[in-house]
Amino acid sequence: HLFAQYLRQRLDRDQPGRIEQLHRTASVWSADHAMLGEAVDHALAAGDPGRAVELVERDGGGLVQQGRMFTLLGLVAKLPPQQVSQSARLQLTIAWANNAAVRPGAAQAAVDGARALLTAHQGDDLKLADLRVEADVIQADIHVISDRIDGVEELVAECLSRPDTLPAWVVSCAADDAVFANLFRFDFDAARRRHQWALTYHARTRGPLSAVYGYRFAGLAASEQLDMAAAEDLFREGLRMATTAGDQHSYPARVASAL
Repeated sequence: HLFAQYLRQRLDRDQPGRIEQLHRTASVWSADHAMLGEAVDHALAAGDPGRAVELVERDGGGLVQQGRMFTLLGLVAKLPPQQVSQSARLQLTIAWANNAAVRPGAAQAAVDGARALLTAHQGDDLKLADLRVEADVIQADIHVISDRIDGVEELVAECLSRPDTLPAWVVSCAADDAVFANLFRFDFDAARRRHQWALTYHARTRGPLSAVYGYRFAGLAASEQLDMAAAEDLFREGLRMATTAGDQHSYPARVASAL
């Protein structure tokens, strides 16, 4: 670290105009190699907070899907608060992260912020419509994480009616919420059928978190039917997916290990 500091000081002395450009180049390279944290840090060091916001808007959801919600929230904390508060996309990603971290109050505040921004942009734009559907699914997810099922089926209905027009992560979570509602209503057959239907969308996500929850809920449905062999298979498959995608200490693996 001392040698690195020396090199930076020499660069600042000899070629001060190159520093920002080098940070920009490093930001592009880091983003291309799935190193979001480094890409954001270099963008900010280059004096380009707009690019840093765009990077988190584009790739931040992948961190949540991997169960790295605190990493995502840490990156958001580095961004200009005004730009964060005016981005519906970022507000929804923050809501996903907080809800996965079992912070339903903070998740609700972010969803409310996103809804206010989306309401201010009225129109038939397909992107805005998809974001509104995503906000509904997050709202359902907040209910589920709080052990409530009131309104869950209604909130995920549009998403599940047009799954191939929406991001796989959103559909995957909507299916999990529907399975949870079935489980709460003791409709265990419906829960297992919905889980089977959701496997295609679980497989398309950028991380194992929603799939692990899907296997968790389906396994609980099987165990309630005293189909213990199927329950064990479902729990083990959820754990296998989590450890294959990360390690045994990752958040998804710990969720799977609990069952």
